Amino acid sequence: MTAGHERFIATDGVSKTYNPRRADQVRAVDAVTMHVDRGEVLVLEGPSGSGKTSLLSLIGCMSRPTAGRIVVDGRDVAKLAESELTLERRQRFGFIFQQFHLIADLPVIENVLVPLYPTEMSLRWMAARLRSAIRSTSALCESATCGKSTSTRLRSGRAPGRIGRTREGN
Repeated sequence: MTAGHERFIATDGVSKTYNPRRADQVRAVDAVTMHVDRGEVLVLEGPSGSGKTSLLSLIGCMSRPTAGRIVVDGRDVAKLAESELTLERRQRFGFIFQQFHLIADLPVIENVLVPLYPTEMSLRWMAARLRSAIRSTSALCESATCGKSTSTRLRSGRAPGRIGRTREGN
């Protein structure tokens, strides 16, 4: 950790095996050690089937590792009870799933905010936080390879599994 940076997420030898000890066993994540500092933007990229989604679901407390440690903001989340994992997901993480499951009558921003509604956060605060995340992602995409058509697909609910280029009010 460098001066001025606070460790937010750390994995140590994290592995995830689906269907262990069966003929169809798959080791989706294999001994990953990494860290992300608070405020850092990280891009996971790789070919289909390389374990990106499995790793994100582990870090985001959606599933448990077969081996290794995952520490989020100082807590070893792999050891938490299911009720505590639910609170971690609600308070720390936001997910946009590959399948989307969007509510057709809501704009994308409101679809993203839906899981936050049962919390004590104000709608104004949630919307401001989301707009900030979109601006950060947009800046990242400006310097990376996000295609111009991504914002159109996002607005229409057909985005390719990432928040791409968006403009306020679109």
